[in-house]
Amino acid sequence: MFFDIKEELKQIRFFCNRESVLDIVITDYSNKDNLIKLKAIILFKNNKKENSKIVVEIKKILNSNQINAEVSDFYIESLFYDKILFELINKGFSIKKNNLISKSLKQDIIFLITYDLTSLNHSKKTLFGYALKGRKDEKGFLGKLKGKAVGRNNIIIPCDKLQEIREFFQSWKVDYSVQKFMRINE
Repeated sequence: MFFDIKEELKQIRFFCNRESVLDIVITDYSNKDNLIKLKAIILFKNNKKENSKIVVEIKKILNSNQINAEVSDFYIESLFYDKILFELINKGFSIKKNNLISKSLKQDIIFLITYDLTSLNHSKKTLFGYALKGRKDEKGFLGKLKGKAVGRNNIIIPCDKLQEIREFFQSWKVDYSVQKFMRINE
């Protein structure tokens, strides 16, 4: 993960050792047409004067060589009173731990998708079922996405497969709704 900014990550990992820095977390990342966009949040333990210098230094490192970075800071004492907590758990990659925060917490983000087949006739419904769930020894699209059927017209899929399943439903012209859940793995 983040192979194209490996050197920059090494440089900013150094800041995680500072006394006032709890962690540096990347929450959004994309690489299109050799332009990297990312969002980084510096989690500070407390409010000190040196924090603004750290933010400036990290911005300098990240906003170089085809990288467009949005860097913000956040003080840990207000973590439980801000919606940023869910963003960190859902999408955050800890530079200090070199791992997704959700993985460190043994949590997964999954999507429950409920779909409606009333727009399809009987034979199209059958074909749709085969395409989605498979037939006999053959895996369907759901198996390739590592998803599961969870009742009639409901499936769950990993968070990184949402776009693929959306395209699948759109190609079949099937209406669907999406709900996001956090699953705790014990």
